[in-house]
Amino acid sequence: MVPADLPYPTSLILLPDFFHPLGDCMREQNGGPCGFYGGLLRLGWMTDPERQLLAAIRAGDLPATQRLLKEGVDIGFTTSNGTTPLIAAAESGRLEIVSLLLELGADPSVRDKDGLSPLALAADQGQSDIVELLLGRGADLEAQGKRGARPLLLAAQRGHLSIVELLIDRGAELEAAGIQPGDIDLLPDQRATAGASGTPLMWAVKNDHMEVVKTLVRKGAKVHSTGPSRATPLMWAAEAGRCDMIKFLLDAGADLHARDLVGCTALSYAGRHMHYPAIRTLLDLGAFPFVISPHEGTVLGQAAYEDCTPGEGNFPLDQVRAIK
Repeated sequence: MVPADLPYPTSLILLPDFFHPLGDCMREQNGGPCGFYGGLLRLGWMTDPERQLLAAIRAGDLPATQRLLKEGVDIGFTTSNGTTPLIAAAESGRLEIVSLLLELGADPSVRDKDGLSPLALAADQGQSDIVELLLGRGADLEAQGKRGARPLLLAAQRGHLSIVELLIDRGAELEAAGIQPGDIDLLPDQRATAGASGTPLMWAVKNDHMEVVKTLVRKGAKVHSTGPSRATPLMWAAEAGRCDMIKFLLDAGADLHARDLVGCTALSYAGRHMHYPAIRTLLDLGAFPFVISPHEGTVLGQAAYEDCTPGEGNFPLDQVRAIK
């Protein structure tokens, strides 16, 4: 039963397996670092000890976590969505609690419903201290999620430079391809390769993390590496319209004329989305404008197609004429 003096709308009460959207902003109101979950615990709204433990972990409430563990809550229980105490702590950035759980014997190799390990989730969330701690406790550097994503790929696609450097220094595989979780968050002009498999370098290129790209290349990532479709980092840069990336990759030795499985070049990728600056850059650097790719024809053909009239997302006609 919800108390009559409920301090916030009942519609905002969520399942305790999920972090409440007002948790951070209500920390002072709740009298400590425990946020919304701490408030639930103190008001007695949770009766399931396992849910209480997850709530305490996500709120960063170390005393409550210690108390519940001493009372006998299983350190290795798993929820229906694959969450364990260690996964919740790693994903929430709770370093002290991660350390406590590992000291008590928590398994760093556990996986959530997507096959992601605590190390992978910490890397994805930019928790460098937790990443280092987990690596020191034997976490698998190459643990793959169900879509092939490994810790290095997750850190690279998010732009977490310090974690990328740490993982590479520990020996992470630079060319291991996988699918970026959360592809639906990509910009509309990036969705042609959403769901595609790419290397850490390819995802860093697509998401415009130049410092990560430079670090990966400096550490030995291949600028001509390909995913299953034989698309290259240069093609992904062209598709996203990233001129600086295009120039950097070409300076680093990328093949301007490489083709993917269906015969498309980097110029084809730029033309597919009418990225005029990228097309101009590629042409200036020597791309051949009359390469014919299946189903798409030439870049100039795409630019002159009747639907590509001036307007948002289309090729301005004066620019079409300039390329011609």
